Amino acid sequence: MQIVMFTIKENYYAIESKNVEEITQQLTWTPVPTAPEWVQGLINLRGEVLTLINFQQLLYPDLTGEDLCYNRTIILSTEKGKIALMVDSVEEVTNIDAADIELADNSSQGKVSGVVSIKDKIVSVLNLEALLPKSEGE
Repeated sequence: MQIVMFTIKENYYAIESKNVEEITQQLTWTPVPTAPEWVQGLINLRGEVLTLINFQQLLYPDLTGEDLCYNRTIILSTEKGKIALMVDSVEEVTNIDAADIELADNSSQGKVSGVVSIKDKIVSVLNLEALLPKSEGE
């Protein structure tokens, strides 16, 4: 399986590349006043309006006041449409064997499928369906 590995707050995460449409530089956004905390705002990507998700806020809702070092945007294609994720940096795109992923315990509420070691880094493999709220992308 091919994954895209990225960082948030010095932690390594990965998502399957089949969900990634493109990776871009930091994009400007327009805030949405009544949106959830994890919605940074809306972006215009070549005429298409997408929701920009503050991935750090989505993963760690209790960390208030800490700014994300936002350098890259990962555009994802989901069953319900496209969304954009704010991340620190995209480290690499690599192939891993699915058998190498250690399954996560139940404490992650399904947001993390498991962990894998890549070049001496512990990488959390994210479960996109469990991570994103059901209404996102509709």
